[in-house]
Amino acid sequence: MGKRYEQAFLDRYKPAVLGWNGKLFNEIYYQQLVKYPRIYPFEKKGYIFFQNDKLKNEYVERMSKVKNSYEKHIVLGEMLGFPKMSVKKYAEMRALEDDGGISGN
Repeated sequence: MGKRYEQAFLDRYKPAVLGWNGKLFNEIYYQQLVKYPRIYPFEKKGYIFFQNDKLKNEYVERMSKVKNSYEKHIVLGEMLGFPKMSVKKYAEMRALEDDGGISGN
């Protein structure tokens, strides 16, 4: 079994990590992660923690320039440190879902 994303972040393998309120994420990792720069882009329901302020500012700047759902998912995936081809495929799928082309159920 591989490392959890939160542990990979704490071990400095990941540039950023995403978490949601009320999940195991909070209970196990929150006290360690709260020491890192963070934003609450999901109306206080979730967090993105960054290794440093430079990465946080880069994320905020890139997100301020997105024009559509596809670009939003590209920026998020890349900033979370996922492989570019995986990010591209995921963004394509999510853009279709967000535009009503694919049902999530």
